[in-house]
Amino acid sequence: MEDLRSARRRGRRERDKRQAAFRSAHALSQIGAAAIPPLLEALKDDDDSLRIGAAKALGGMGPIAVEAVPALIANFTHEEEAVRREMIEAVGLLGPAAKPALLELLRAPHALARTSAALALGEMGKPAADAVPVLLEQYGREKDPSVRGSILTALPKAGASADKTVPILVDALNDSDEGVRRSATNALLLLRNDAPKIVAALNRHLVGSDPVIRQRAAYVLGRLGSVAAS
Repeated sequence: MEDLRSARRRGRRERDKRQAAFRSAHALSQIGAAAIPPLLEALKDDDDSLRIGAAKALGGMGPIAVEAVPALIANFTHEEEAVRREMIEAVGLLGPAAKPALLELLRAPHALARTSAALALGEMGKPAADAVPVLLEQYGREKDPSVRGSILTALPKAGASADKTVPILVDALNDSDEGVRRSATNALLLLRNDAPKIVAALNRHLVGSDPVIRQRAAYVLGRLGSVAAS
């Protein structure tokens, strides 16, 4: 635990710091249940490095650390992106038992909380497939661009079908927010196994009157590569 603290690692090379933190977090995750109480305390510490290491250790334990979900979620609105990112990944690794809390958080007043909840559902992967309808519903009423982008990112990772998501993603290429457009592009690329549906939708935009939309459609088709040869 002490080796996760930033002060303990002063003076080391950056590579050595990262390796030491990773090894310590891995060791704690292998210890298992006995390590959970001090790790939960660490999630409230002022030292961001300790919080990040604790989240990494808890995520490495998987479902046996499900009691950590509330403490991890409490960090979803942390001011440091690196802290939020580690918490999101950890919650995703804890598995389906975390879903009820994440679904509830999708309607939280804080945009960062909604963003983190959506991304965590995406990190959970196919076990979060039954959350797709809730994500789609939230996307339909969501006003914050960062939350909208995070939902688009999560949909293909959570196993959303191409039939439901391709029209939404293609439409999002025309969004006024660059972050939303980027998320839509990346999500379409994750669905490349359903390339015929994506290509058919984008082909319609290639012959449209708006040159900006034509450019975005061409960009995604190019990124799809040979699967878009038609």
